[in-house]
Amino acid sequence: MSSSLIKFDGTKDLATLQKLVSQTESIVGPLIALTILDNQSFLVFEAGNPPNPASTLTKISSEPAPPQNGKPAACSGGAIVNGKSVLVAAYR
Repeated sequence: MSSSLIKFDGTKDLATLQKLVSQTESIVGPLIALTILDNQSFLVFEAGNPPNPASTLTKISSEPAPPQNGKPAACSGGAIVNGKSVLVAAYR
């Protein structure tokens, strides 16, 4: 399958990142990775049907991401949020 790489403006907050993920998943397909490269945040989406349920992002303190409500993280990684490097997990 093909994938799409999206850059996120790291000066924005987690709610803005969540909105970007929700909008992109509905068009492109599920979020499969988050990473930081050269102090920039990048998100990778796999082409396909939108996930159901959609991803919900949560800041985490360490990896591997712990289960949330009995469900494992769909993916996790670094992101720049509010100008700071943080770990984020996507749960579905």
